[in-house]
Amino acid sequence: MSEIQEWIWRDYEGKGILKNKLLLKEGFEHGFFNRKWEETLPKELSKSFNKTTNALSLKQVHGNQVIYASNTMIYNLQEADGIVSNLSTKSVWVYTADCIPALIADPKNGHVAACHAGWRGVANRVLLKTIDKLEKIGAYRENIIVVLGPSISRDNYQIGLEVAEEISNSLEETSNHLDNKHHKQESIDMVSLGITKIEGSNNKIKLDLKAAAAKQLQDSGIDISQISICPFCTFSEKELFHSWRRDKVKAVQWSGIAARS
Repeated sequence: MSEIQEWIWRDYEGKGILKNKLLLKEGFEHGFFNRKWEETLPKELSKSFNKTTNALSLKQVHGNQVIYASNTMIYNLQEADGIVSNLSTKSVWVYTADCIPALIADPKNGHVAACHAGWRGVANRVLLKTIDKLEKIGAYRENIIVVLGPSISRDNYQIGLEVAEEISNSLEETSNHLDNKHHKQESIDMVSLGITKIEGSNNKIKLDLKAAAAKQLQDSGIDISQISICPFCTFSEKELFHSWRRDKVKAVQWSGIAARS
């Protein structure tokens, strides 16, 4: 299948798996699985990796709780939206429709994490909490790669004013926390940054969730060169992905990554 910037489709059993070149370069087995895999669970999906793994996932709740893989079991899923593994025999998984599936890895020590981030997750810093958990087991922020997978695009994601305010407040707090070492930063203009877009006479607000997440990551100390953003929109790519906003049907696609020895 074709390549798009840092992304490539790989064929497996006649179906597509989306791979990220930054993770491939560092030897991390991973995949963003499209809607053709909708009836397949991580235990089976992980067989597409070139290693045997124990696939662990979560009972996702649109929150900001993050757990270690050792605290969950296949038949007793814990409520959380981020899962961290430091064992080379483990792969960690999240499921999404329009939210962001984020796969995170430290190439120096092989630690990985998977995170589900909708607007509530971004507003409540679930990605940053996941990175904090990784650091507690020996990962270093300057090494970490964060890959933001297929999710809804700004043009297809209309939000209310209260959601925009929550995102803005969260980004400002993250940015000001970093800048307090030097100077106090003024409020963030999300429109000029391309995070939000105002349309029409009714001033409809549209949100670029991945841009908001990337801004938050950068302001927490992750260099832009360590962040890869998927160009695919789950809403507009109907043949490839499920979308709650488009179809109002509870269906998901899985994304997972295996820790590296």
